[in-house]
Amino acid sequence: MKWFKSLTVAHLVFSALILVTVWCWPPENGEWLHSSIYGIFVFFLVQGLVINGVIDWVKSNTLDKLSFFLLGSVVFRFLTALIGCVFVLVVGVDNNQLFIINFFAIYFVNLIFEIVSLLANLRPNSGSS
Repeated sequence: MKWFKSLTVAHLVFSALILVTVWCWPPENGEWLHSSIYGIFVFFLVQGLVINGVIDWVKSNTLDKLSFFLLGSVVFRFLTALIGCVFVLVVGVDNNQLFIINFFAIYFVNLIFEIVSLLANLRPNSGSS
């Protein structure tokens, strides 16, 4: 991911790709997408912008604590996703199973992106220790 200097920019491009994929999904296969799929998308977009903004700030200010922030970002993403999902289920949403499947499918796609981008960012820093 050397072509992206900032994780925030990479996250925006990745989120746009997910949005285009969801938007172009054929309507006859609509039973696979929950009615609140765009709300789920916005949740992960905001969550990713906050996390990647903090990581970009830490990278520019202090590299010695970067590994703690990277690990913390994964834990923060998991906890906020869990709290958000439980909150929506408690408040009430139609078709709970489809909501959970869609929510965690987007979560895992974002998690894979985060792990790949964090590994790419850790490689240049590993030789400086």
